[in-house]
Amino acid sequence: MNGPAVEIRPVASGADWAAFHALRPVLYRDDPAFVRPLAAEARLAIDPLRHPFWQHAERQAYLAERNGRVVGRVAAIIDRLHNQHYGDRTGFFGFFECEDDPEAARALLTTAAEWLSARGCDTIRGPVSPSLKGEFGVVVRGNDDPPAIMMAHTPAGHGPLLESAGLRKVHDFHAFVLDKAGIMGRSENWSTLRLLKERILARHPDLRIVRATKQDLAATLKDVNEFANRIRETVWGFTPITPAELDFLTHRIMRVMIPDLVLTMRRGDELVGYVMGVPDVNQALARTRGSADILRLVQMPFLMPKIRRARMFGIGTDPRHRSLGILPALFQAMIEGALHRFDAFEFGWISEANLQSLRAVQHILPMEPRKTYRLYEAPLPLA
Repeated sequence: MNGPAVEIRPVASGADWAAFHALRPVLYRDDPAFVRPLAAEARLAIDPLRHPFWQHAERQAYLAERNGRVVGRVAAIIDRLHNQHYGDRTGFFGFFECEDDPEAARALLTTAAEWLSARGCDTIRGPVSPSLKGEFGVVVRGNDDPPAIMMAHTPAGHGPLLESAGLRKVHDFHAFVLDKAGIMGRSENWSTLRLLKERILARHPDLRIVRATKQDLAATLKDVNEFANRIRETVWGFTPITPAELDFLTHRIMRVMIPDLVLTMRRGDELVGYVMGVPDVNQALARTRGSADILRLVQMPFLMPKIRRARMFGIGTDPRHRSLGILPALFQAMIEGALHRFDAFEFGWISEANLQSLRAVQHILPMEPRKTYRLYEAPLPLA
């Protein structure tokens, strides 16, 4: 790119952090699908004093400037828990934003890669903000659809920028959307799915579907997390959620969760499957007016009842009992109990290596991926 040279400098001062956080709203100001997060939430994700992820991770953030103007940002991240879990030396990059400027993007990623290499990493992977437990990936399909809560949103140009810096695809995750019109438009299929659930429960009388209540929601989340940490060992990129992370997530998400979207399957007293969702708070955030968090938060109680999309962020079953049909039964029960409130249900993230999670449902109610989130990787040093 012609013009002044790119300068990369570490984020070191309060003014630097202000510039780091100010860049994203500027880059997306003309993107109709962008949902501006609360400023406090954006700062929290990278704050090592307040976010529990950083209890087992470290980072160094950088800014890219041309002629004194910030044109890009990135954070180099080492997640010690990930590397202990996998026995590898993977470094990550996240919070990546950049103008359509391949030179700046390459300079940012090269600098992040050098920081990771100096600390013993042999691979760079991302984007993750700050990890696969947060927002991650480049949206390579579905960029025109506003993101659901806790889901990433990027311009289509981010992928080519990363590839121009020498990174290549390492893994895709998909999000599927099923809307009420699609369900009702396939009424025979929906009836088939309901009959399937009833047959499963009749064939296995020791199975029962339990819907969470306001009183036991926190305890249910704790049970599900312990269960998920066991069964998701083979899920690509999985690292356990620590107790501190679970407490943090539970405290924050319970403010918007509703019991209708939290179901478990029990076999006797044993938890053998679950599906968890949350109203898509981004639909309310997108309607707020003003720039200050306090002004937007005042509007939220009036906008929350207007949310018509739910985001399903957790689904799983014990591999020993997968053949029983637990997930289709939970899927049908959850949607049936929430159709009065929501018009659409987004299921994400689904790893490309784990599409069988929805295969039984897709056979009855065909769904195509609405969005694809791509992670990129390269060996270090970055060529």
